[in-house]
Amino acid sequence: MNRFSGVPFEQLRGDLYFLSKDQHGCRYLQKCLEEPSSEALSAIHAEIAPHFVELMTDPFGNYLCQKLLDTSTESQCSEIVDQIREEILEIATNIHGTRAVQKLIQHLSPKEVAIYSIVAIRSLF
Repeated sequence: MNRFSGVPFEQLRGDLYFLSKDQHGCRYLQKCLEEPSSEALSAIHAEIAPHFVELMTDPFGNYLCQKLLDTSTESQCSEIVDQIREEILEIATNIHGTRAVQKLIQHLSPKEVAIYSIVAIRSLF
């Protein structure tokens, strides 16, 4: 049983980063993203985005990152991409991060994929 079921989303605001690293908290937040409330999406994005690099490689947080990518606006996705650009190779080579990067690639244009591939290759040298 999820220990956060029945807890109003508003009560948890401010703690969403910590919840995203918890198995039950992460599931709760993913469920919130399934509901057609832009308020939850905006709040989760605002609190999670600054920690996206870390959460993409987290055993639980990576699932929330993937869900967030699926539900984010184009502008929000672009913000996330800009934030993780320098860490993309490190994230992609992590067992949890690789899944999140695969999801991210699904949201990029072919041109953006080419650009970020070059950035990753340059970081090897």
